[in-house]
Amino acid sequence: MSEPSHFELFYKKHHPSLVAYAIYLIGSKEDAIEIVNDVFVAVWNKKETLNIGDGLKPYLFRSVKNKCINYHQKKIIPMHDIGSIEKESTEKTDDLIH
Repeated sequence: MSEPSHFELFYKKHHPSLVAYAIYLIGSKEDAIEIVNDVFVAVWNKKETLNIGDGLKPYLFRSVKNKCINYHQKKIIPMHDIGSIEKESTEKTDDLIH
């Protein structure tokens, strides 16, 4: 049995908290898992060119938040609701990161 890669270890460590965060933002476990997996795939595909200033964990949480906002926009939520979602998610992100 081979040793897990750095990506595998990072994925296993952060996937549950990112999925929980996405569920909090959108309310759908299945869609939350898909969003988080999409973020991990995008990061992996761009790993050579990404410039992540604050670190990978905050970057992942911001990416999940942005994908959740896009998810809500596709559901045609009024803009005032998106603002409240963004405010709540920023506060929740801060709590999860620290």
